[in-house]
Amino acid sequence: MGYSKLSQAEIDRKVEAGDFKRDEVVVRDNRTKQIVRFEKKSKHESDIFPNTFIQVNNNFIYQFDIKKVLDKIKEQNLKQEYSSLEVKYNILLDFIEMHDDEDDFTSEIYSNAVALSREFESKVSQLIEELDLKSDNNVDRLVNVLKAYVNVIFSYAIFLFIKDKSKRKVKSVIDKKILALRNLITPLYEKLLMPIKLVRKDFSNEMIEVPDLDNSLYIKHFTSKGFNIKLLDLLVDFDNRYQSSIDIFELCKEHNHVLQRESNSNSPYYGKPPRDNSQYLAYSLYEVLVDLSKVEELINEVDQLDLTNEGLKDKIFTRLAVN
Repeated sequence: MGYSKLSQAEIDRKVEAGDFKRDEVVVRDNRTKQIVRFEKKSKHESDIFPNTFIQVNNNFIYQFDIKKVLDKIKEQNLKQEYSSLEVKYNILLDFIEMHDDEDDFTSEIYSNAVALSREFESKVSQLIEELDLKSDNNVDRLVNVLKAYVNVIFSYAIFLFIKDKSKRKVKSVIDKKILALRNLITPLYEKLLMPIKLVRKDFSNEMIEVPDLDNSLYIKHFTSKGFNIKLLDLLVDFDNRYQSSIDIFELCKEHNHVLQRESNSNSPYYGKPPRDNSQYLAYSLYEVLVDLSKVEELINEVDQLDLTNEGLKDKIFTRLAVN
């Protein structure tokens, strides 16, 4: 079968020319009526990663331009770490830069990403353990390292794929990295949004865990002027405890919690108030979790490819050559 390669720009041009047509969640060839690409929509958007990377439909191959992702990754240096980790991460960025501009550094990028992924995982664990929400620098360091680590995981995945020209290792290796990072940050994310406290049960000596609604960022989205209530539906999607924002309302009903608008008139601060690091970190963790979900989508799309088809394989890796 002869495959046609398509980028986003090429699809857009063909839609504008009338060759292709967007039909709800798919793009079709007007002549053959064949599906060209599924339009993967998401309410969770990433600043770096697209909603879909690689699709094969009929004799069409859609691939997102990986160079665009790598260009954004190269802009994200480690700014607050000042350690060997920063040096090693920036060396990885240098290899990505050289891969683009001069030669094929796939093996070097892959080797660096393998070693870095271990170090980043340990560093994230350490920074979470040492987290001090009263310190802007402490919080910024954690956020900066997390964003860099997602870039390492993506580089690990894509250059493993390019290096081996096989899908067999990508899912088994990268899924574990994503799961490990998610397991590190999700408890912190959930604690920020809805902390848990211990109370006595019915005037007895038994202590039980209940949601701390008075100190919940979820509740602040209802009550505080500095929070956008529309963000609730986004944030709750990555909280394993709740299905939707309706569950937060149910908690308020269950615990007789009154949602009352906060007054900002008695603020003790003059000029610019200090940053709400709980809010800032929760939103930053949300962005990291969204980015991880996009990398996970790449892994799933790679896993679905039929790389026993040499024609398909050749077309895919020709387009993945970013230099």
